[in-house]
Amino acid sequence: HSNAALTLLALFPLFCMITGERMSTLLSIPAVLLLGWGTVRQAPALRVNVLVMFVVLALLATALLALEGDVFDRIVSATAGSLANFATDNYGSVFRTGVHVWLLHPWTGVGLSSYAEYCDVFARGRDLYLCGRHPHNIYLHWLAEAGVPALLLFVASIAALVYRPLRIARTKGRWLLLSMQSAILFVHFWPLAAAPAIINNWFAAIVWCGLGWILASPALASRDDSGHDCGNRC
Repeated sequence: HSNAALTLLALFPLFCMITGERMSTLLSIPAVLLLGWGTVRQAPALRVNVLVMFVVLALLATALLALEGDVFDRIVSATAGSLANFATDNYGSVFRTGVHVWLLHPWTGVGLSSYAEYCDVFARGRDLYLCGRHPHNIYLHWLAEAGVPALLLFVASIAALVYRPLRIARTKGRWLLLSMQSAILFVHFWPLAAAPAIINNWFAAIVWCGLGWILASPALASRDDSGHDCGNRC
């Protein structure tokens, strides 16, 4: 089962690359590294398997980029171009617009679901600004629509929700579980990630599902390797 799980894990970044989703691909790589670390820490006997998985992943990714020009252009060339020209790139324009909309009302925001309306008024006639339904960043979205206090409360709420599950996994030495929790948090809440709206978008369902799994995960930390409840003995 462990080899099958590692194989599926190695294929995850490749699937992201094939779809052309640049941010998903970039976020999946550190997530897989976290899970590999957790696997080795939890079961040192699998370290060779994990190393082989990373080597195979690197070879397959290299082959995919070499054989599929469209994938290379989207994942490598377009990403490098966006980073090199961030100030004038669409991503940079969206982020910059979000910052300026936030600065209109820094403490209260412009109101939930009001970003697009305010953005259209602000960006009209400005070539370097680009509007959308939201600023494509979770934290910037909270700032723009609800202000600094709301963002701080949001971050504090997430921290309060995940503190106990993370602490239990670490205290009980459940390193694979801890790496899974950390990977979920990284993928969903990396501050620099471009992401859909978390308030009223389908993306929210994925985020809250991941948080729900983290909240339920202490039950897994109280089970032994055979799946039986071992309470404080684990």
